Amino acid sequence: MMQSKLFAPADEAHLVKCGLLTDVSDGKRMVSKSIFTPPSSSSTANSGISMLDNISDSEPPSLEVPDFLISQSTYEIMGFSRVKSAELWLAYQEYWEEFGKWGRHDFLSFALDYVDDSSVEDVGGTLGDWRGCLSDLGISERLKNSLLNDEYADIRLTATAKHWVMEALTDQYEGLEDILKESRKRETFLQQLPEGQNSSTPEYRQISQGTAPSVATGYQIPSVNVPDYTTLYKGTTKAKATRFLNPQTGDLSFVEIQRNAPTDFHRYMKWSANNAPIAGDPCLLQVDVPSRLISDLGPYVLALEPEDKFEEWRRTIYHCRIKQRLPRDLSVLNRHNLLIGPIATSIGAEYGTMRDSHEVTRDHALVVDGQVAIQYVFSGDEDIQAMLEDACRGHVTIHLNPPKRDL
Repeated sequence: MMQSKLFAPADEAHLVKCGLLTDVSDGKRMVSKSIFTPPSSSSTANSGISMLDNISDSEPPSLEVPDFLISQSTYEIMGFSRVKSAELWLAYQEYWEEFGKWGRHDFLSFALDYVDDSSVEDVGGTLGDWRGCLSDLGISERLKNSLLNDEYADIRLTATAKHWVMEALTDQYEGLEDILKESRKRETFLQQLPEGQNSSTPEYRQISQGTAPSVATGYQIPSVNVPDYTTLYKGTTKAKATRFLNPQTGDLSFVEIQRNAPTDFHRYMKWSANNAPIAGDPCLLQVDVPSRLISDLGPYVLALEPEDKFEEWRRTIYHCRIKQRLPRDLSVLNRHNLLIGPIATSIGAEYGTMRDSHEVTRDHALVVDGQVAIQYVFSGDEDIQAMLEDACRGHVTIHLNPPKRDL
């Protein structure tokens, strides 16, 4: 099994010397978040993506990270308890000894499959024993408390316990992978410095800005008015945003973002960052989509008014939330390139216990800042996604730590 230290040797030595990285203790160490702080604004060379940073000038906190990327400590930092991490690490080592690189699981997927295939019954809704489920899965107290924060209950209730656990585990691990990659880049920079030159430069601290958003789902903010464009937003974290960029072409991708449940993006990105602190600070993806393209896609609009449209919306919401195939008369929705309609909230809603769709009311529409939140869902068709990627190139902004007052 290949064992990779999280920090490259030269970069590690330099960070320790600068007081930005502590010595190893019990397989873990603390690293200052200041080394991940980007410049106040920048753009990617390939995609023309603008990045705006609202990070304060206060001293950045530290993050706990493992000494080795593939290790028991990594399972702990991802979000498992110490006992469960030890069990998983032993099982993974045995799996590796038997199958090696020919096995179908890597370090992350081994943990995700454990959660997904576990005999522990998944829970959702307001009636489920969320804490009991998380405890039985062997989730750490840190992640349990973050996932079960009452402030974000409505967001949590849009999916199940196992869904959110696997999202947090993935975010943490991919955040660690980003740290490893950036450490190698900083080491290369250090090795190329002329002898005697000071390495305390912005270039050393600057992480790559190869991030780009997608707009497979998002929110339209009526107060934003870009001529000939429809402005959509998606709340996420910085590490997640890096998944939306093709590293070879710099083009936007419209696949990964569809994994995330649509929610109040201001609060979702904060909650998601709390669940997976290594994934990076909250960020808001802004994409300006040409209005003509949206019109050409022939969007199908779901609405709360008039009554027949509301009936259509609530039947769609009901069947989607209980994970049932749409009735035949609604299956026409699957043939449209773009669906636009109100997002359903889970506040006070137990869709699985409803007798039928008539128990879904207009009060189940998600309201953000006094307005019904609207979701744009684009087709997964490759041709449609290619059209969107071409049309949105150069019209993407990533807001890091966006203050809500700016919207």
